[in-house]
Amino acid sequence: MKRLLAITVAAMLFAALLIPSFAEQISGDVLKGTPILDGVLDEIYTQSASATLDNPNFYMWGDCEGTDTTGTVYYLWDENYLYVAVDVTDSTILPSIDEGVWQHDCAELWFTDEDLVFKIHASWDGDFFLGGDGDGTTPFDFDKSKHAEAKKPDGTGYIVEVALPMNNLAAGRTFDSSLQINDIITEDYQNGTASGSQAREFTYTLSAKEAILPVIETEPPETEPPAPEPEAPAPAAEPAPEAAAPAAQTADSAAIVILAIVAAAGCAVVAKKR
Repeated sequence: MKRLLAITVAAMLFAALLIPSFAEQISGDVLKGTPILDGVLDEIYTQSASATLDNPNFYMWGDCEGTDTTGTVYYLWDENYLYVAVDVTDSTILPSIDEGVWQHDCAELWFTDEDLVFKIHASWDGDFFLGGDGDGTTPFDFDKSKHAEAKKPDGTGYIVEVALPMNNLAAGRTFDSSLQINDIITEDYQNGTASGSQAREFTYTLSAKEAILPVIETEPPETEPPAPEPEAPAPAAEPAPEAAAPAAQTADSAAIVILAIVAAAGCAVVAKKR
């Protein structure tokens, strides 16, 4: 019964190809840049082509009445890979079950590359599927190490990144793509909703313009404060001036004057007697 339900849901989701999407394509030019695959949205993604999901709950199953789950997809490229990052807002992230990836909380990306039609399923907890053959159900051989995912630190959703080894990546090449988000409401997959589109309605062009790496500001290294200048020695104290010789006592001076007068008087008496 469970497998029959899964097949039925997959068929109904595929029927959504006929449903137009109203996602907002912010830009169709995919800039050149190599992000770090770590489940973190590098700033260079935000400079490049992107599309925001705004066709919510186009298909609901079980008792689900819709959710406010949404997301934005970003693209970058270099000579080796087409890089895809999906930033999903989902407040009810649930553990995955041992079934198809589309039965998880996940992002689905639908592509048309020349004559090749394929899709990606990338769940929040690392499960991944890449398939082709028109309806995207035939698995492709793919290096799963080129896939990264992480819950947002604030618990509001998750981010998934994928590096696709597409052939002949060069400026001017085009591809078509669209985004779908699956939000599972109960752990048994009996209730959930799909938002977005499978219609591959947006055309993207690989641009020769390169994304600008952000300048990382760093604080200057701490330096030791300069050693304090030595204090100038205190000026030497000037020697105190020598004391002046004491003045003659007044009484001694008077005695000398008296003796001089007496001597003069004596001389005068002697002269008179002669």
